[in-house]
Amino acid sequence: MLSFKRLLVASLAIPLFVLGACTQGTPTLDETPSTIPEGTLSPESGSGSEESPPTGQTTFGSSYEWSNGLNVAISKPEKFQPSDAIANNEDDREALSFTVTITNGTDEAFDPVMFKTSATAGGAEADPISDSANGFNGPPQTPIPAGKKVSFKIGYSVAAPTDIAMDVQPDSGVTYEVALFTS
Repeated sequence: MLSFKRLLVASLAIPLFVLGACTQGTPTLDETPSTIPEGTLSPESGSGSEESPPTGQTTFGSSYEWSNGLNVAISKPEKFQPSDAIANNEDDREALSFTVTITNGTDEAFDPVMFKTSATAGGAEADPISDSANGFNGPPQTPIPAGKKVSFKIGYSVAAPTDIAMDVQPDSGVTYEVALFTS
């Protein structure tokens, strides 16, 4: 009779032990792995391109650098008086100027022709300013060689120059993720 009890206990314990060993270390819905093994893709990493870091945030007056070495700096906003020929500025709005500096720290030339920004201020959409008389001509149209930098001015017309945020896409999202600059 004693051997029957041992046999019964053993037959119940073995499946529980095997079941416990199979689930050990497997995350449940409430658990997530703390690290992702090197060389694997996380859901946020997309194609795994080294040039597509997660969306980053920085402040005006500083810069953001992508993993391949491309660096974009945006100055703090400055008010300016638009020329008479300006497009996109109404009398009740303020014109803000930003200096953009692209430093190409990559191994290849960077073509800024698709460089794009969009901005909000005070919770409302800001309108881009095109004012060639004041030097607001947009990004350069020629590639920036590796190791070189270029600066240019962009402008926005805003209803209120508070809580300014600007999305920056060096190539309209083809290779680079958006960087967010805030005040």
